[in-house]
Amino acid sequence: MDRRTFLATSAGGLAVALSGCAGADVTAPGEPAVETLDRSLPLDGATRLAVDGRVGNVTVRQTGGSGVALRAEKRSRFGTEPLEDVQVRTEREGDRLVVRVVHDRAFQDPSPVVDVDLGVPAGLVVERVAVEVGDVDVEGVAGPLSVESIVGDVRVGDVSEDVAVVGDVGDVAVERVGGFVAANTFVGTVAARDVGGFAAGGAEFGNVAADVPALRDDAAVETILGDVALWLAPDLDARLEVRTAAGRIDAEGFALVDTEEGPGSLTGRLGGGAHRLAVRCEEGDVTLRELPRS
Repeated sequence: MDRRTFLATSAGGLAVALSGCAGADVTAPGEPAVETLDRSLPLDGATRLAVDGRVGNVTVRQTGGSGVALRAEKRSRFGTEPLEDVQVRTEREGDRLVVRVVHDRAFQDPSPVVDVDLGVPAGLVVERVAVEVGDVDVEGVAGPLSVESIVGDVRVGDVSEDVAVVGDVGDVAVERVGGFVAANTFVGTVAARDVGGFAAGGAEFGNVAADVPALRDDAAVETILGDVALWLAPDLDARLEVRTAAGRIDAEGFALVDTEEGPGSLTGRLGGGAHRLAVRCEEGDVTLRELPRS
């Protein structure tokens, strides 16, 4: 079993366990409890930020100021005792500031939920955000940025540099990014619009929609069960290879040269064809359109 299969299976089981716990009629030892932490973190020379979450949402926004404003909310449906087993810690790794949610004991059902909200100063590179179960929302920060999520939706907007997102169960939406974007999920949709360049995109079970204004290397888009829609820049320099085992290919509005068409296949060249852009679908339609000039 490969990593993505293992993670998706584990995440699915974890999500079911959590939802089942939330909906069960359980006589709990204690009332619901909430604990809030507010802290100002000076940079002290840090130029990069990494966030490692567990169960809960993570939000990162540029808010100005000279340091990082941290707000964390710990919630438990089973009294205050479970809250004592989870901590929000800050660490330094060279010039990297790390905000990490740590469980003092191994995961037990029910696990407290910890939402982390960070306000960061301009220029601080948000290098990594990782969450096991929860949504990620990053807006208006400096990159390059990588996001990893097992169960939860990911939204990234207004990031100045490259963005890479790897999800397992959840939708991925990336928009208004100055650099190149690679966005993949196992179960869910992927959307990458208004980006500086395209590196990769895929959803095993879900649709992919992406702008392709530029390529710097060969790139690929892959789905097993889902449609693909790409908007290609008119000056794109690419060799296009499209295959769908069970679906249609609709390519209109731009001039491909050296084209070859067959059942479920299309190849051709845009510009000099410097980079290969491969689209692969098992069951799904492929739509190609010209990206409007900005």
